[in-house]
Amino acid sequence: MLTFVLICCISCCVVVGQQLSDTTDGIPLTRSTGCVFVAHQGGYVCVCNGTVKGENCDRNGSANSQWLINTNQRKERRRKRIRREKNGTEPLGKDNVRLAGTGSGRTQGRVEVQIQGVWGTICDDDFDSRDARVLCRMLGLNTTYARAHGGAWFGEGNETMPIWLSNLWCEGDESSISDCNNGIIPANGITNCYHSRDAGISCETEPLGKDDVRLTGTGSGRTQGRVEVQIQGVWSTICDDGFDTREARVLCRMLGLNTTYAWAYGDARFGEGNSTMPIWLANLRCEGGESSISECDQDAISAGDFGYCDHSRDAGISCETEPLGKAHVRLAGTGSSHTQGRVEVQIMGTWGTVCDYNNNFGISDAMVFCRMLGLNTTSASVYTVARFGQGNSTMLIWIGNMQCEGSEFSISDCYHETILATYCDHSMDAGISCETGKN
Repeated sequence: MLTFVLICCISCCVVVGQQLSDTTDGIPLTRSTGCVFVAHQGGYVCVCNGTVKGENCDRNGSANSQWLINTNQRKERRRKRIRREKNGTEPLGKDNVRLAGTGSGRTQGRVEVQIQGVWGTICDDDFDSRDARVLCRMLGLNTTYARAHGGAWFGEGNETMPIWLSNLWCEGDESSISDCNNGIIPANGITNCYHSRDAGISCETEPLGKDDVRLTGTGSGRTQGRVEVQIQGVWSTICDDGFDTREARVLCRMLGLNTTYAWAYGDARFGEGNSTMPIWLANLRCEGGESSISECDQDAISAGDFGYCDHSRDAGISCETEPLGKAHVRLAGTGSSHTQGRVEVQIMGTWGTVCDYNNNFGISDAMVFCRMLGLNTTSASVYTVARFGQGNSTMLIWIGNMQCEGSEFSISDCYHETILATYCDHSMDAGISCETGKN
């Protein structure tokens, strides 16, 4: 069963799932894999491996991600740099940036920028590690492990001081924030932000290491548990927003554990952190090969935590040494048999279903399940919307947004989002058929 979603941009409508051939003017997404923005019928759509995913997509091709790249902003950034270079306008430099505030020093502090002879602060709106890297570079400091801070981490700027900049939207490799997409600077500064949101940076010379990460919580052990990270001497948890197997692999590597079958867990699977404990990391954006999460893009660490997250969303990991096998997969439901049925997976001793959210469960995923069951993979097919009935209401929905290539021996080798797909319900339980000769 195929379900199509209509996406409308400025002057065009396309169907999600439609194949596009006119991939000219494709703008690669630096935060994505195989995804580009493509000019199409007067607008822009996100195309991943030739298939339309929507107007905006994240690194996995999911439409309408919380963190997206706007094509017009990217183009404006380029135009702005070209105009500045053409007009001979000097960018802001080292003498126009300084670090100040409580706990500040040569390598960290509240960021203050001088514009038209007046010093002001930066609003933490959309401020992240990429912006921090550019500011560290401007100061002649190390950029490798640059960290962004929000919520006036280093104290608030003077109340008479303007807030000059917001929404910098740097890529991270610019030589000056003048080349980032920070828009028009108001004559009297930004009025829709407050000094309680002044941005700061740390230009660290060393990454977070093994001693800065620990696993704890209900059911935790040496290889699994709720992730807690120590930053500037204080332990905190990680919000599961955007947390997936890539971040889990990096954290397992930091702990000196196996990374091959790393699993990511959300929704406080290993219990909630202490109510007095901060949540300092969210939207980690690792590629999976980093040696430390210090090398990953991430949102600004805020003294006031993240308003959209609480400890009910504490992230956890397991660094498994063995992949899930045949004993961990079964086919069930109405009309099921040994070759077809609703897919159920056993994780941590508990059986759960697989979500077909947004039609992300595909043939390549079905092929891997068939292979795990020792069945034919050539004619593997997918069934959506609980074709074989819904799983028991008390049963967990373990996996959502799987992205297998089709050649893996286990789903443990596939990319997936955090275990526990709470955004799903059993009406989206996925099913497969591994019948020989089935079309």
